[in-house]
Amino acid sequence: MRRRDFLTFTAALALCDPTRIAFAAPLAPDQTLAAQSRLSFRLLERLSAARERGANLVISPASLAAVLSLIDLGADANLHTSLHRVLGFEDGDAVATLESLRVLVGNILRDNSGPLLAANALVIDANTRPIEATLAKMRAAGAEITVDDVTDLSVVKRINDWASMRTKGHIPVILDGPLEKGAVALNALYFKDDWERQFDKAATRPGAFHGLDRIAEVPMMQQKASYSFRREGRFAAVDLSYVHKRYSLVALTTTDRPAAAGEFASVAHWLDGKNFSTARARLSLPRFAVTEQADLLSPLKTMGLAESLSSPTAFEGLAAAPLTITGILQRTFLKLGEEGTEAAAVTGAVFATRAMPVEEMAIVIDKPFLFALRDRDTGLILMSGYMGKPASGPVA
Repeated sequence: MRRRDFLTFTAALALCDPTRIAFAAPLAPDQTLAAQSRLSFRLLERLSAARERGANLVISPASLAAVLSLIDLGADANLHTSLHRVLGFEDGDAVATLESLRVLVGNILRDNSGPLLAANALVIDANTRPIEATLAKMRAAGAEITVDDVTDLSVVKRINDWASMRTKGHIPVILDGPLEKGAVALNALYFKDDWERQFDKAATRPGAFHGLDRIAEVPMMQQKASYSFRREGRFAAVDLSYVHKRYSLVALTTTDRPAAAGEFASVAHWLDGKNFSTARARLSLPRFAVTEQADLLSPLKTMGLAESLSSPTAFEGLAAAPLTITGILQRTFLKLGEEGTEAAAVTGAVFATRAMPVEEMAIVIDKPFLFALRDRDTGLILMSGYMGKPASGPVA
């Protein structure tokens, strides 16, 4: 790490909690990416089990990590440990790792110059008797803090307006109605960038996409060029770069029969883009736009949050009144086209008082596929998912 970056990191860390400086260290991109990959696939597995066979799934591991690391500032010791594990980190001190994650997110919040924009916020009811010292730490970490009545419809409208503004209108609503007395912690992400090598719109033509239960006709983009790819057994993946080369999108599919999301378990780690080779290839990739939503609380509980969230002291550092999380709502938007990619996500944690290479090959993404839109510099996965029916969303 350059000296200037280290000083910036240390100063930001001191603002968050100066007592933790001795224990926190910058997260290596590989460490973050490995954790995000684990979080991503574990969530996708659980969500797919509760959905229609072959249904699309789109989540934002980065947005979820931003929210959970923010609310960690008000968590008790048991919840620190559970959040560390659920977020996919397997080694290291939970408090220090989550502190480092907050610094990483804080750097993104302050940088409005690139294709990725982000914001964190907390709206908390005064009746919960919020702990001012924790709110100060959240502000220092880059969150917008508002003390207001979350049962008021006008406050809910302001929250939804915030989500819409931060995602360029792609996520116009995150809350469908007023909350119980409590709070909501929010993260919004917006990404837009062009492919490093754009597809020719004139080459896009209808093609067959082989879903689990039926074949659908979708617009397939076509391109012949050098690609970074990986192919072993029945699986193949391609890694596509953007103009801003720190970002790339990995698409992972099968070369034989269509696969359900769970069948990618043995190769889900390919989403990290490692051990890929470069060669000439003919690429076919669906053009699509899709919006999705999910409540992530239930799968996160099965991943290790249930016991620690059940404690009446789980968020004793956030408010004097006992709080519990009643939902972790996430809404996502993803559009892949000839020019590039546009993506948006809003995550809201809702609280209530309680209670091998060849010279040329074909890479045809015409069957269900996993994907991950990742930041190479930080290791964050901005968007990931399972695309089983790419024609289900609007195509522009």
